[in-house]
Amino acid sequence: MTFELRKDAPKFDIETQKDFFDDWREKWNAFERLSNISSISDTTVRAQVRLDALRSACSYATLRVIRNLALKPPNDSDVDKIIDALETHIHGTINSIVATRQFLRRHQRDNEPFGEWLIDLQDLARRCKFSSCCNDCERLRLRDQIVLGIKDESTLQKLLQVGSSLTYEVAKDICEADEAAHRARPTA
Repeated sequence: MTFELRKDAPKFDIETQKDFFDDWREKWNAFERLSNISSISDTTVRAQVRLDALRSACSYATLRVIRNLALKPPNDSDVDKIIDALETHIHGTINSIVATRQFLRRHQRDNEPFGEWLIDLQDLARRCKFSSCCNDCERLRLRDQIVLGIKDESTLQKLLQVGSSLTYEVAKDICEADEAAHRARPTA
């Protein structure tokens, strides 16, 4: 029996996309749902199609890493186990000190929308592993970085006026509201 995928598997290259593994994994999960692989009734064939799809999605460098993850049979052909091991490998190779430095140096750029800057900060915060400290650490660090890196001086003053009760959510709301108000103003 032959099976034809309805959709191409999302490509992943460990050398250039390591920081985006979590995003790739989401795309992989969507691919598996949309590709119709689950409709294959024979579990052995389904497992082989999944493995082939994963191998075709990976760059040569990624395949080399997978081969060296020291997975033993049957795990070396179990797609879920391979992806989990790859994730563990990738997350273990991210230097949280370097990520923290990048996070602390990341200020809002001229004309950069707040939402785009915040997404970048959130990505950096995940790589810093702030959440391994405590449940609130990542949100506190994000709040502080918003105050430190916001470009608009009037928005900064509003943030500072809130004082010690400023939370991440309040800081985000103030920045989004101020940016929306600035956009709504007619230009002269």
